[in-house]
Amino acid sequence: MKTTIGFINTRLYTDIKSVEIFEENGKTYAVDVKKEVGDVKPEFIEGGFVARCVNQNEVWRSGVVVRDGTPFEVEERNGVWGFVKDSVKVIEFGKGHPIYEKDEKAWLEEMAEKGYFAELIEDDWRKVYRYFKPTKAGTPRKKFVKIGTVEKTCKWFYDYNF
Repeated sequence: MKTTIGFINTRLYTDIKSVEIFEENGKTYAVDVKKEVGDVKPEFIEGGFVARCVNQNEVWRSGVVVRDGTPFEVEERNGVWGFVKDSVKVIEFGKGHPIYEKDEKAWLEEMAEKGYFAELIEDDWRKVYRYFKPTKAGTPRKKFVKIGTVEKTCKWFYDYNF
């Protein structure tokens, strides 16, 4: 059974992006959500760049929250929700990439001296390496990526006027 814990609302200039945090089968997940227009339809008048919506607050207040993505597992640390991912970096060698036009062999030797693991992940017209400093078990280190703190209400908002 799904139990909603709350929403993480992130302000993006005039819009607000929301993520739902919910618990299901003993695990905690997050999924992007949005609001679909409910009973109130947007009213536009000419003006501004193209048109102006004069009732957008009413439109989004009457909207219905729907999932807009694939759920992924999250956890809470010190009151902040986020997810854990491998801490890996990528470097690309090839023409047209002046930043990385260094000697590939010398770079691989330098990474080995520093204790990094590097593997080739793409080799067509360019070479791309994934590299990381391994743990004692030889796996990539983990990194906690913060999403935000939970609120009880979904404040998702799309500004028609911008």
